[in-house]
Amino acid sequence: MGMDATITVLTASERRKKPRPPGLPQFDLGRAWSDLESALQELGGPAGLALRGSKPVLEEEFDMDDFFVATPAQVKRINAALGKVADAELLEAIHRQRKEIGPPLRKYEHKGLIAAFDTLKAAYRLAARKGAYLEILFC
Repeated sequence: MGMDATITVLTASERRKKPRPPGLPQFDLGRAWSDLESALQELGGPAGLALRGSKPVLEEEFDMDDFFVATPAQVKRINAALGKVADAELLEAIHRQRKEIGPPLRKYEHKGLIAAFDTLKAAYRLAARKGAYLEILFC
């Protein structure tokens, strides 16, 4: 997939403002999101919704510039679930997913995928601490 994912953390009052205030915390997952997404969905539970918020989407429904929101309540549940996913467990799930669709997971990719997972967890941690929303934009 050639799309990148960007996560923005905003409070309820920041979400209502038009235009959005500058300097909102943003987290870039780049293209690593696709591996994270499939692995987290396989692991299930609230962690499986980390890149979809409240709206699980079928692959055929996925369009360019898709946008998803996680509410503050969802953010707290997902944050707690992500904290329980070990790096090794995530990499194992990515490896299984990759074996089914094509090129295997290479050892040199581990560091980048773990960094993207750490970025995802950092976004959720910040949003949970602030009682904020997460907006996830794929473009």
